[in-house]
Amino acid sequence: MTTSHGCSYWKRQWASIHPHVEPVEISPNGRGEVAIKVHQVVRDLKGNLLADRLVTHVFQMRNVLIQRFDIRDVDQSGKQK
Repeated sequence: MTTSHGCSYWKRQWASIHPHVEPVEISPNGRGEVAIKVHQVVRDLKGNLLADRLVTHVFQMRNVLIQRFDIRDVDQSGKQK
């Protein structure tokens, strides 16, 4: 994903939803990834709740730059799926 493509993607997303995330736990894994467990609350533009859950944001890093960003589910016990 190029920078311009990434920016247009997020602009489209935020035009239809209002996401909010709070970091819960930050864990570098020693393989060039940083996993950040977050409490994610997503509402539509009218304020209706669409999602309220824990997810893990995983950033793959190379030379201090983000190479990849994935969102992974967290199971009910709090472990990443």
